[in-house]
Amino acid sequence: MRRALENSGQNRRPATILVVEDEALVRLAVCEALRDEGFVAVEAANVEEALAVLEVGLGIDLVFTDVRMPGAVDGLQFARRLKQERPFLPVVVTSGHLERVALAWVSGFLPKPYLPDQLIAMIGTLLPKEEGE
Repeated sequence: MRRALENSGQNRRPATILVVEDEALVRLAVCEALRDEGFVAVEAANVEEALAVLEVGLGIDLVFTDVRMPGAVDGLQFARRLKQERPFLPVVVTSGHLERVALAWVSGFLPKPYLPDQLIAMIGTLLPKEEGE
């Protein structure tokens, strides 16, 4: 079932998800699962790449980020920055090292390991629904 269309007046487009994950195989698997559901998946291997994507203005509807990543800024710092600069942008964090209680301020949390269907279900709860759903 395709769940990616959001209601945007008369212009309906697939929701665009920014996936920030340094492990290439995990990033590829997540993006493939999202695309299979009809989402547009944009990939970033670290926070610096993710910030560059956001600057371009691709109309990102949700960010899915890992916590532990190389670079000066980790996924939690990135998520905090997004919550300050873009408070209405849903941010889902994933980690095998943290618990949800420590992340009450994010839109969603998926503990690793997770199944793609769990991520897709969570995204479905965070994005606007189409009329009639």
